Amino acid sequence: MRLGKAFRPNRNASKDVAAIDAGVAKLNNDLAAQDLNYFSALGIHQSAINLDNTIKTATTNVNALSADEVTEADAQEVLNTLTGTEVNVKSASQRLIAQKPNFDRLGVTGLARDDTNNLARDTKTYGAALLSKTPASLKTDASTLLDKVNADLAEAVTAYA
Repeated sequence: MRLGKAFRPNRNASKDVAAIDAGVAKLNNDLAAQDLNYFSALGIHQSAINLDNTIKTATTNVNALSADEVTEADAQEVLNTLTGTEVNVKSASQRLIAQKPNFDRLGVTGLARDDTNNLARDTKTYGAALLSKTPASLKTDASTLLDKVNADLAEAVTAYA
């Protein structure tokens, strides 16, 4: 019975990480738009909201795990996925900064600022939850990765401050 209880939350955590990875990739792709208009800006806003909601759900699911339910293999799988995700976080942050003049022109800079702040805040919360469940053998690697993700987002937050 214990295996079944442990398996379900870990499967949810893996699904959440995959959903976050997909959400970051979508947002990054949306931000690549060359001719940003009001509708594409609203699409970017919706992608950011969807990603933020996914991050909040993932945080809840991670917090529901006990530390002994997370194996080193589970944590390594999450770390491997999120290492790839960080590349898209960095790219999306850079694209968000580059799009600021377009958001200004369209009058939706406030939405972009709020989305950026929300994503940065909720990503930090999610990262802290993940780190609290990470086995000791991977804490340094996980902490280094989270620092990179948070630094990537901080650049965008600063640009919209």
